[in-house]
Amino acid sequence: MLHRTRLTLPLLIAVLALSGCGAVSSQRAANSTYETLDADSFASALADAMAPEGSVRVSGHLAGDTMHGAYRFGDAETGAIRMSISGEEPFEMIVVDRTLYSRDFRETAWSRYSPHVFDQVLGSVGGLTPTAMTSVLEDGAEQVDHLGWEHTNGRVLHRYRVEVAREVIADRSGLRVDEVPDLTYWYWLDRSDLMHKMTAEVESQQLLEIDYHGWGEPVAIKAPPAEKVRDVVGPDNGQPVRHQPTAPYVAAS
Repeated sequence: MLHRTRLTLPLLIAVLALSGCGAVSSQRAANSTYETLDADSFASALADAMAPEGSVRVSGHLAGDTMHGAYRFGDAETGAIRMSISGEEPFEMIVVDRTLYSRDFRETAWSRYSPHVFDQVLGSVGGLTPTAMTSVLEDGAEQVDHLGWEHTNGRVLHRYRVEVAREVIADRSGLRVDEVPDLTYWYWLDRSDLMHKMTAEVESQQLLEIDYHGWGEPVAIKAPPAEKVRDVVGPDNGQPVRHQPTAPYVAAS
């Protein structure tokens, strides 16, 4: 489970780290003419727009599996993720209070990993703040093309195509540059730069499709109850975790 979690969590972070979606920017919203973004302005504009929202819900498909979840933006202590993924190996994951929990859908107990693991799997991103989560785009967006507008999900949305430098992806993922495949990202934003959809293609094959909704709505992301938690002990988990009082687990609606 740890191996799958290590592979999946950075990818889930990337759902937002490479989406850079956000709320209405007052300056841009005040303009009657839509101003397109480019490689220099894309990341900072989206990070500024994300900041006031505080949370978002996501749904979509990841490598053929169905996913649903929610993010609460913040630093290592206050940011949180809740995600469920169905497929051949369905599982749930919670990241809260600098601790990662996961369980197979067939199990009732949650596995708890030490903050050592949290630091490892989130080290390439730097946290769940808007600035950290758009840093890949800030550092690596080589080309940002505005492709015009289209009707998507009942809205008129502006479509962008974004290319990110292989060197930046390699640095964040721990891969060699020659191991990084051809990646293309597509974004659908309204005229206020609010993100509604993002897809990612690998070698021209769609890997990821995400819809964003419920921006700014409260999300309940809490640790599972202590009686349903078991600590993972082993060389990959760093120091064993001692049980601490945890808040009751309340699933968000």
